[in-house]
Amino acid sequence: MDQLEAARMTKRRSGAELPSDPEMVRISFSYEELAQADEANDTLQAWRVTLSALDEEEEESPIGWLTLYRLCDFTNYSRVLAADEISGELLRIAEAVLEGEVYSTAFEEAVEMPVGDLLILDRVVLDRAWRGFGLGPFFAQEAILRLEGGCCAIACAPGPAERPDDGLERSQEEHDAATAKIAALWETIGFEPFEKGVYLRDAAGDFGEELQARRSELAQLSSEFQSAR
Repeated sequence: MDQLEAARMTKRRSGAELPSDPEMVRISFSYEELAQADEANDTLQAWRVTLSALDEEEEESPIGWLTLYRLCDFTNYSRVLAADEISGELLRIAEAVLEGEVYSTAFEEAVEMPVGDLLILDRVVLDRAWRGFGLGPFFAQEAILRLEGGCCAIACAPGPAERPDDGLERSQEEHDAATAKIAALWETIGFEPFEKGVYLRDAAGDFGEELQARRSELAQLSSEFQSAR
């Protein structure tokens, strides 16, 4: 059984356990920089996606967030340096897809039209009460859909973003198992293994089936939530 099949067979929690209706979650996009922007900001643009649940009175409460970065082509600043200035994870992705300052041969072979920017899915964080329902890939897919214009691919480096509930460091075996589980979830929205632990989703691909599948799952969760009220 491969990772993708395993992810699809993983039992999710019932929508009846959700704190509120998942179809009423508001997705907000924000991008901020100083008016005196520099070439590094021109090269690596940071987006934050905020997730907020709406109750029956239309009051909002935050339930999670995503961070994505747009690594821009055709600027006067090193893409590798721009990524390194943010984090080691972004540097690893940049080094996996680039040879110097141009896309690598392997990347060009993996992507149908390897010209343009690269969108990087960096973090997806949900409050614990909202975990276990398969919502992470849904929100990631919706964010990608709105930010991928002009990009040739989307990249991510799956891995746990937080420590276990007991606060202890994971063993290497535990870390590898958690990474494999997260990678399998990203495969359900079209990501494929590339190099150095990096996964790619070709922006030229047709992911309509995956989009409808995730939206159908959201509708099912909403139905389960409403039925339990």
